[in-house]
Parts: sequence; structure tokens; C-alpha cells
Amino acid sequence: MFAEKASDLINENVTYKPDWEVYARPASYMELVTIGKSRDWNRQYITISVEARVKDSNRVYAPNYFRDIWSSWSQTIDVTNIEDDKELYYMVLQFLIGHEIHEAREFLKTDKNRYEAPFHPHTEEGRRNWAAYHHDNQFPTH
Repeated sequence: MFAEKASDLINENVTYKPDWEVYARPASYMELVTIGKSRDWNRQYITISVEARVKDSNRVYAPNYFRDIWSSWSQTIDVTNIEDDKELYYMVLQFLIGHEIHEAREFLKTDKNRYEAPFHPHTEEGRRNWAAYHHDNQFPTH
């Protein structure tokens, strides 16, 4: 699929949660340099992005997490071999699931007095704990 078509399909058709905006555009040359793909002239890449209002997972706001913050993230993906709309939307869903897992790792707390986050993605210990137990496709979706 061409990057322009993939971007248009996402921008015109994809919605997710309230206060979450999903959008895409053909990847820039600098984005391709960043991911080591600048010489892949025969490939089609898009950068998919999300901007969302989410709860601040900082332990000082636990357990009610009353503070909202704006978060954004993006990823550059190869859409060259995408054959139809549904396959593209599946890629979008996988991108969103990856972020939902990231958020879950931030919010899962233990010890109700200290609210420790054993799998927090922004700490060395959290990343190490996650790596020790995480296996792809651990939870079937059917």
C-alpha cells in the first residue's frame, strides 16, 4: 500500500477512545534515518501518532488518579506489503494495544501504602521485571 493512501485511510476512518486522536502521515526522511531505513527507497513508511488525555499514573496521585495529562506518541511503520484496509486497521490496533500495555504497566501498583509499580516502563527495575516475564501472544484474543 502506498504511504499516502494508508495515511488517508487512517485519518479519514479511524477513531478510538474519547479524547484520543489517531492520525498518520507519510514518514519523513529524518524519521527513516532515525529507524535506520533511509536507504529503503522501494518501501512505503507512515508515521502513526496518537494524542490523548490520560490520567497521570504518578504514585502521588494514587489511588484515585485525579490529574489529567496530555500524552502523545508515534511510531514509524512499513506499509509496503499491506494488502487491504482491514490489514492496515489491524496494524493500527496493534499500535494502540502496545500503548495500552505501556499504560497498564504504569498503573499496576502493589503495596497499597507505597504504590510501587513493579513493571513500570520508565524504570530500569520495571523494564527488567517486564522482560523476565513477558512473552509475545501470551493472552489469546479469540
